[in-house]
Amino acid sequence: MQKSPELIIEEFESRQEIEVALRRRKLRHRIFEATQPYVLGIAFVILSFYLLPDRKLVLLPFAALAVGYLEGERRRRWALEDRLEALEKKAMTDALK
Repeated sequence: MQKSPELIIEEFESRQEIEVALRRRKLRHRIFEATQPYVLGIAFVILSFYLLPDRKLVLLPFAALAVGYLEGERRRRWALEDRLEALEKKAMTDALK
């Protein structure tokens, strides 16, 4: 049974809409993952200045920011490795076709 051209076009457009929605969702998730360590570090800095009157503990928030930065870099590196792996898989499947 053949599909009508209108049905094929509607199906194609709905697939495109789904793909766009998934890409947007992934992008939002990546942005959240990339900024989360920094937001937590900044919140920790603000709270520690408010809650820690002792001068010796003032360096603690900066250590938290450094840890947040390193965590963000680690997540970014993992994301790049995942993208590279996906590209390699795609290249292999394209080569087999």
